[in-house]
Order: sequence, then structure tokens, then C-alpha cells
Amino acid sequence: MSRIFDALRRSEMDRNPDDGNPASPGNAAPASPADAALSGANSQAASPADAALDAASGAAVPPVAAPAAPAMDEKLAELMRTARDAKGMPDFSQLRPAIGGEVEPEPAAAEAAKAVEPALDLSKLKRINVTATPTSRLVALTSEKALGAEKFRVLGARLSNIRLSSKLNILQVTSSVVGEGKTLTSVNLAMTLARRFDQKVLLAEGDLRKPAVCKMLGLSMKPGIGEWWDHPEIPVTDYILRIGDTGMCLLPAGDVAQPASVLQSQRIADLFQELARQFDWVIIDTPPLLPMADSNLWSRISDGTLMVVRKGVVSRTALKKAVESLDNPKMVGVVLNDASDYDRVNYYDQYYTPRGERPAGA
Repeated sequence: MSRIFDALRRSEMDRNPDDGNPASPGNAAPASPADAALSGANSQAASPADAALDAASGAAVPPVAAPAAPAMDEKLAELMRTARDAKGMPDFSQLRPAIGGEVEPEPAAAEAAKAVEPALDLSKLKRINVTATPTSRLVALTSEKALGAEKFRVLGARLSNIRLSSKLNILQVTSSVVGEGKTLTSVNLAMTLARRFDQKVLLAEGDLRKPAVCKMLGLSMKPGIGEWWDHPEIPVTDYILRIGDTGMCLLPAGDVAQPASVLQSQRIADLFQELARQFDWVIIDTPPLLPMADSNLWSRISDGTLMVVRKGVVSRTALKKAVESLDNPKMVGVVLNDASDYDRVNYYDQYYTPRGERPAGA
């Protein structure tokens, strides 16, 4: 602060050289710092209010001579620089002007704004058509009146009920060993949720070593997770395919050179968290739990695991070993495959047809 008063004193002496002795009867009292600043902005004497106050106190009110404006501008600039240096005030003259007249956001705010992406527009995704035959057993697509299709609707309803009490956006579908029907379950469930429940569903090929979803849908191998991994500059939406005009989409596995490195990365976890914000459901068709560890890695990303068990394929010992292999089990249910031979194609027709119109034996 002493530096500020020294600057003010030098300013007054430069302005009135004869005022070296403020106590002399012929000289006016030195102006205060506030008066010095005001005299630069106003070329007038003290205000009537100030004069009245000074008269009441018995002090004379001498006129204050107004210095030249350019000289005072220089003095005020010097005072501001002195005050800024003494108090550590920022030099606002060095601030970079905002582009387009707008204030540039802080880096943290920019990152937070970037994290909130707009809702995914399915109409902008690449659309493909699938041709499933009755032998493919995609009942949700080819035989909606079959008993198998009704079972998938029941499964979809039960999973939706679970979501009412706990988070379940990313669902892992797996099995103990090969050949239990996990891919068939994944595709039928995804199609059911999209068509019958009017949901936006992403089906991801999580078996990065031997993907099977594209083949089941009658598609050739498509680029997907592997290509997204190799080319970070390309958004993942360039690899997501929309199935017809439904709400079901497909993220193929693509060509993955090192599946374990991909699944262990934080990048793949962040990707699926973002996808979960864009879709109502993210269903991952993962490899069997035995003997590979890939499904265990997928379980850390998923909100829940749906286990597919096929009658006559897996032993009780293998099933127990598979479940125990999960480091963080989040089991939401078990689908028992091939549990009954009762599967009539015209289930709906037989159920809703009046009794008198049913065929014999129905």
C-alpha cells in the first residue's frame, strides 16, 4: 500500500509544484486519492454537497484546478499499474478476447458438455435387411404366433420387471459350454424387445473370437468392434447397423486381433456405458464361460447376466464350475433351453380359436 501512496504523492507534486508545503496558509490542502481520481474524470470544483459539509466543519473549500486530460490519463494508468502490482491483481488487458464475442468454456466444462451426447437417431444409421428361414429358429422374426415366440415375450416382460427395481441396461447372455443356444436366445430376445416392446435395442457380438450373430441373421462378416478399436477417430455409430425398420440394431464383432486386450481396457467399458445411454437395452452375446475367460471380462461391463442352459448338453458339474468362474456374478435369470418338446407353430391360433372351431385333438 505504501507504493500506492507514494505514487499518489508524486502525482500531486507533479500537478501542483508550488504545493510542496501543505501547511502554508496560501496553499490548499492536498487532494485525497479519491479526489485525485475524480478530478481526472470531472474538470469541475467540489460538488455543492461537499462544499456544504466542509463549510459545516469550518474548513475552506478551495477550487481544484483541473489538469490536462492526457496527463491525468497517464497518471491514472500509472496508479492502476502500481495498485495491480502491489495487490497481485490480474492484468485484464492481457486476457485473450473471446471468439465471436462469446466466453470460451473452461476445459472441465467442455469435457462435461461433450460427455452429454444427444439421443441417437436410428434413421441415420445404415440399414440392412435380414432373411431368416423357418429352420433358423428365429421365431421372434418368422413365427410370432409360435409358442417359442410367446416364451421370449414372457422373458422380455420378466426382464423389464427387474428393471423396475434395479439397473439393467447392459445384459450379458452366456452359457456354460458351446451348443446351448445362447446366440439364438440373444437374437430372439433382442428382436422381441424391439418389435413387441417398442424399445431401442442394440445387439452386440461379444464373442470376439468366433462371432455368430451375423451368420445367424444371414449376413456376411461386417466391420465392428475390431475396426473401431483400430481406428479411434471413427465413431462407433459408423459400424452400428439397423435391422430393417425396427428398433433393433447390431454392432458386429469385426476383425479383432487381440480380444483379451480389448476386453480388459477401460476404453471398451466407456464405450458400452455410452451405448447404454443411447439405447434402452444393450444385449451382448458373449462366449461360453468355459474354457475362455472372455465372458468373465464382459461381466464387469454388464449390469446383469442371463444364463442359457440346454437340457442334455451341459452337466451339473460343468454348470457349477461355470457359475463359480465369474468374479463378480450378477445373475438375473436362467433360460432352460429344449426343456419340452411341446412347441406348436400355430400356438396363438389354437389358443384364441373358439373351442368349436378347433381341429380334432386340439
